[in-house]
Amino acid sequence: GSVVSAMVHYGLGRIAGKETVRRIAGSRLGRVQRQISRHGFISVLFTRVVPIAPFVIVNLVAGALQVRVRDFLLGTLAGMSPGILAVVVVGNQLQRALQDPGIGNITLLTGLATFFALLGAAFYRWYGTRPLRASS
Repeated sequence: GSVVSAMVHYGLGRIAGKETVRRIAGSRLGRVQRQISRHGFISVLFTRVVPIAPFVIVNLVAGALQVRVRDFLLGTLAGMSPGILAVVVVGNQLQRALQDPGIGNITLLTGLATFFALLGAAFYRWYGTRPLRASS
């Protein structure tokens, strides 16, 4: 569902063009535009893992800037997969813990939730606080 939504907004951005998207996105566009237009796949991947702008804005801007569909789609899939996997794994373990609230299931659930929370915090701390670098 998220990928379909991303593709729809990408298409709308492509149809609308850069100036229309600039009016919608406002001041956030410049920062997102510089990053996405330079590195296609890597930029989309990065904006999915460390959200520097709202999901819809990234999609619209990528479309308006004519990022290749392949780069956009692959970056979106690769960038969103770890988060989706974490939700599925923790959700599955939560269901198991609710069905059989034994110490093993509760401990595993707590461990998984802690692991993914720490991993996300570490990743955001490492990449989320770094300024966007201009390429030569």
